[in-house]
Amino acid sequence: MSDQSEILVRGELVFKGYYKNEAATRESIIDSWFHTGDVGKWEDRNTLKIIDRIKDIIITAGGKNLSPSEIENTMKASHYIKECIVIGDQRKFVSALIMIDFESVSSWAEENRMAFTTFKSLAENPAVFKLIQEEVDKANKGLVRVGNVASFIC
Repeated sequence: MSDQSEILVRGELVFKGYYKNEAATRESIIDSWFHTGDVGKWEDRNTLKIIDRIKDIIITAGGKNLSPSEIENTMKASHYIKECIVIGDQRKFVSALIMIDFESVSSWAEENRMAFTTFKSLAENPAVFKLIQEEVDKANKGLVRVGNVASFIC
């Protein structure tokens, strides 16, 4: 692993370089180590978990490195959240754009006798915002504190 947690590999099974692309080879093989471009962490002595691509890592205003896909996937584990895009590069906190899962949220709204006519009217309902806030709060518990989504819009 590099200082930035990039996965580095070397050995007989690692390729010798890019075909007819010496510049790319020089960028990716340094001191006989192949720089994969993947960020990883050891789960235990035998399990290496790939977190994200190094080029996708966001760095907060406080200098903390975060994996946006890890945060987004944690949020999308809720059956009320269909999509999530996090924003946090060079910012003091992480924000998110969240798209609700229309089918799940509309079923929840009907069970709670809430009137709505369109996706927009459902997404803009204050009760739906509260529901999504609760889901974000649950998801945040599984993230490092600096990676918590502090604000969002639906």
